[in-house]
Amino acid sequence: MIRLRNAVKNFLDYLALERGLSRKTLEAYESDMSGFVSFLNAKSAGTAPESAAPADLKLYREHCLKSGLSDKTVARRISVLRSFYSYLESECGAHGNPAALLASFKTADALPHTISEQNVNSLLLSIVEDGPLGLRDLALLEVLYSCGLRISEAGALKLDDLRFEEGFLRCTGKGFKTRIVPIGSCAGTALESYIKSGRPRLHPDPSEKHVFLNKNGRPFSRCGMWRAVKSRVASAGLPPDVSPHWFRHSFATHMLEHGASIRIIQELLGHADISTTQIYTHVDSARLRELHSKFHPRA
Repeated sequence: MIRLRNAVKNFLDYLALERGLSRKTLEAYESDMSGFVSFLNAKSAGTAPESAAPADLKLYREHCLKSGLSDKTVARRISVLRSFYSYLESECGAHGNPAALLASFKTADALPHTISEQNVNSLLLSIVEDGPLGLRDLALLEVLYSCGLRISEAGALKLDDLRFEEGFLRCTGKGFKTRIVPIGSCAGTALESYIKSGRPRLHPDPSEKHVFLNKNGRPFSRCGMWRAVKSRVASAGLPPDVSPHWFRHSFATHMLEHGASIRIIQELLGHADISTTQIYTHVDSARLRELHSKFHPRA
């Protein structure tokens, strides 16, 4: 059996290289494994994860539940342990899986936050396009909403990823998976105006190929984009808790409301599993119940 340090490190390397998980996900997995190791150290003076018994895992699960962690976080920590022990069993020759009998921890999926079509339109119309930052922010918001991109995907866009003639863009999502997404007329117009009239005024280095740049002509960071979106949201009078990811949720919800199939939305969002996309059907059902309650005489 490999030693603890090597076991955890090799497990994380396996997730990165073989399964292509994102850096953010890997950081969460590493944090979860560190928490489990700390629990074992405190409980039994250094029991290694590969030596843990099913009873240890049950105690850890109870510990997490009593620590005030959200149900979703506890479910993820248990899922990480399942993956870890499956890895040790299949890749490292470990005998037995102490997580095999650990009861599944089900959580109710929280409905995604969305913005109404009216509020999205009001926000986009509120942006004055008289300078490079206005042109940039309008293009960014159009891409988030019209194309359903994550903010990290928008930040990674390169000029070569935009195919205006064909009407699509290419983006790289989680797990370094590339997908093709239609741009749409409004997003296309905003992007072309920004690239033609706004981006050159930000004085980028000629070799810089990122689409979205900050005021110094450098690639727009994820935090910088987040602040820009929040600033535009505040200026338009939208609720302060609206975040960039709400536009991706709104993209999917509005597509569904206008008749798009769940399979098409799955493809556009880049979800590997359709069960991830199906959360938007619950949003639509919630809207139907709301309308029924509002308009039906015997609701």
